[in-house]
Amino acid sequence: MVNVLEHCRIAPPPGSVDDSSLPLTFFDIPWLNFPFLKLLFFYESSHSEAYFVETIIPRLKHSLSLTLKLFFPFSGNLRFPSVSLVFAKCSSDFNHLSGNHQRHNTVFHSLAAQISSTSTKFGPLSLY
Repeated sequence: MVNVLEHCRIAPPPGSVDDSSLPLTFFDIPWLNFPFLKLLFFYESSHSEAYFVETIIPRLKHSLSLTLKLFFPFSGNLRFPSVSLVFAKCSSDFNHLSGNHQRHNTVFHSLAAQISSTSTKFGPLSLY
């Protein structure tokens, strides 16, 4: 079971990045129809959910925003000038999901599908 705590879009701080663009070429056309990449990051936390939502999530969002300032080509694509981020709490076994052993990929697909169905289409996500 996945409980979405927050979903947001993170961009570099306003005014910190010059408006830079590169023209598309013929070789870029095949890449336009690729789906968004979905990444899952797992974090174990001993803090309460309230502390995580009120303190840790804002810090992670601010840190990502500052990082995108330095690596601004990663801060968007043709459709969105920002990075998608979902924070969710999962009731699955943390050690099984994050362990260094073989697992069925259907476990991870079901996590991403549950999050996508409960919110709009978002790319990278983080599970608490």
